[in-house]
Amino acid sequence: MANQLKSVRQKAFTLVELVIVIAIVGILATISIVSYNSLQQQARAKVALSDLDGAVSTLELKLAKDGVYPTVTTDLLASKGTTYQYSYDNAPTVKTYCITATNSNVSYYASSASTTLAPGGCPGHGVNGVPPITNIATNPGFEGSLSQATGTNASLALDSNWSATGSYSALVTPNSSSSNDSYFNYGGDVGGLRMGMLPGKTYTISATIRLSAPLTSTFGSNGARQITAWYTNGGTNTLLRSNQAANAAGTTRLSVTMSIPSTATAAWLRFYHGGFLNSGTVNFDNIMITEGSTVYAHRDGMFTSSGWAWNGNANLSTSSGPAP
Repeated sequence: MANQLKSVRQKAFTLVELVIVIAIVGILATISIVSYNSLQQQARAKVALSDLDGAVSTLELKLAKDGVYPTVTTDLLASKGTTYQYSYDNAPTVKTYCITATNSNVSYYASSASTTLAPGGCPGHGVNGVPPITNIATNPGFEGSLSQATGTNASLALDSNWSATGSYSALVTPNSSSSNDSYFNYGGDVGGLRMGMLPGKTYTISATIRLSAPLTSTFGSNGARQITAWYTNGGTNTLLRSNQAANAAGTTRLSVTMSIPSTATAAWLRFYHGGFLNSGTVNFDNIMITEGSTVYAHRDGMFTSSGWAWNGNANLSTSSGPAP
């Protein structure tokens, strides 16, 4: 009997041995998963590349046959889940296009400028299965124009002495000695939902504010050195504010998020100086208005190196690209 017990004890695993076996099994499983994922990525890349190659050939054949690139991608070959994002311009003498093919989370692109298939996406397109985001501010950097912006109890001027990016910013100078409600509105201060905002949606508005020196003033009740977002619902105006920039020389990125009720009849934006005449000046630049509650680093069509593109005329249209 003693010999039988000894035999059983000799055949059983010790706790240390069990831990080692479990660890080895875990390592092998991890290696297998990594290997499988790698093979899966390679397969998706091959499909995306193959489909993109076919799409490029189809586009060039369409140009040769019709003299223009197609306006939609319905004639392009798609297989095994490949989707396309497609931009084109048939207006110039030399027609152009750029196309991104995505299979699951793998993207490749090609263009009329270079038919070489490359990883990534065209400017303005989403990449690797992540949809693009859109900045609906149509003159976000005030590059040569103050369109969309109108001063109230303040004069508004293009300023080439300072800019967050590009060459210009908007300089706000109070011009009233009787009102400290000095600001500029963006997208119009009269009307319904402005800047393409829609009822039932949430938007995040951000901008860079700069003070060259502290302001000397009694500040307005609605806002000072900040962004305000407003909406009208049931005849009642609701105001939401960003944080205030410190009243000190320096640059601050401000943001405010506004959820517009589905029954709202108006929504608008104001960028506040907040002081009286002769109280100093404030610069604003790099306005960004995006759907959702995420605060993004500023992007617009000027940031072509980061994959962004204008959706119309430069500095006068919305712009899209991958999330910054």
